[in-house]
Amino acid sequence: MVKLYKIRYKKLYIQFNIKGLSMKNVQISFDENLLKTVDRLAASYQLSRSAMVREALGNWIRQQEIQEFEKAWIRKLKENPDDLTDSETWLKAEQWGDQ
Repeated sequence: MVKLYKIRYKKLYIQFNIKGLSMKNVQISFDENLLKTVDRLAASYQLSRSAMVREALGNWIRQQEIQEFEKAWIRKLKENPDDLTDSETWLKAEQWGDQ
């Protein structure tokens, strides 16, 4: 199943197809102030409340994935620090281009 989506941001229109995307309805509780903020921002960007929440949640998930990757990367670097001779070889290669 292919759905055609159109997003309107001010005077810019973006159109894209997503294959096999199915939406599920969920019930989420918000405090009153947060809901007012979501509604205000959604209206200013001409988005539905659902689209606004999907975008925010998607961004939060991507941030978490990046943080997890960075933590794992730092842990691996601490477990296996670079050999000093490797660093010297790369430094010499960089200097060669400057001569």
